[in-house]
Amino acid sequence: MNGRRYYVVNQTGESGPFTREELREALDRGSVLIHDQVRSAMGTSMGTVEETLAKGSDAAPEVVSASSTDLRAIGGLQWMPILVLIGALLPALGLLLLFRTSNNTSPVGPPAISPTQREQRTVEPPAPTMSPTAPPVTVPQPVPAAPAQPTVTSKPPPAPTPVATPPPSAGQVMPQSTDGTFMLGAEYAVVTPGIEAVLSTRYPQGPSIGAWRNIKDRAHWNLTLRTSGKFRVIARYGCPVADAGSEFTVTVAGNSLKAKVNGTPGWELYREFDLGVIAIPRPGDHQVVVQPTMKTRKAVMNLNRLVLKPE
Repeated sequence: MNGRRYYVVNQTGESGPFTREELREALDRGSVLIHDQVRSAMGTSMGTVEETLAKGSDAAPEVVSASSTDLRAIGGLQWMPILVLIGALLPALGLLLLFRTSNNTSPVGPPAISPTQREQRTVEPPAPTMSPTAPPVTVPQPVPAAPAQPTVTSKPPPAPTPVATPPPSAGQVMPQSTDGTFMLGAEYAVVTPGIEAVLSTRYPQGPSIGAWRNIKDRAHWNLTLRTSGKFRVIARYGCPVADAGSEFTVTVAGNSLKAKVNGTPGWELYREFDLGVIAIPRPGDHQVVVQPTMKTRKAVMNLNRLVLKPE
């Protein structure tokens, strides 16, 4: 067994095994998080991903093996207390069975009744005699009250249940808010051709388009514009400082904005960046396209959303 293998455990399950270098690469591309738990191949907890990578190479778990003879001995010792308990209970069970057998042989029944007791049971007390001079006493009976009539109250009709409007899914036309803003979340984008870029929903700050390692992959949103105008474009994404510097464009209605990826505390720690103002010259249906043009390190970014605010 290779003692220098690691398994990552999080809310979605367990992944691995990883070497130390593979674990560091998985953290860089966002497939594992710094707070995910790590265990060794033997099941020993190694702490979080950040703690495991911070340790030296000598922090690998030790491999403990046991021979088949030792395992059989351990299994025999586990049965020894049970055998001793059974041996102690057998004499007590024998005495209990002997006691119950001796009690069942003795006649059991109700006690005998003597003739005098039988006669005493059948003698009834004499009926009381009434004096001829005592007039009968009449006891007035109470008049039953009329049953109360139930009060009938009318109930108002139940209020109608409001029907919630389902949010748009990927590829559907995005709604425009009352103030003219478009909120283009990553979960509503269409990724094409999808060579490596994919939607990830595991991050606590929200879903994002991650694993953006091939600049041929692009993301687009469909929207319908009520009136033409200029819009300020704000991108919310995550990218470690060491991987920052990639370039991408935002295009709509033939107009484009060029932007460079800035560094954030991590792939899953998003920040907002103002990309500038873009003009949409005509109302109607449009596509907003994000296309990487240059990648400096492992991936372009983890794009959480794009916001278009009217100027």
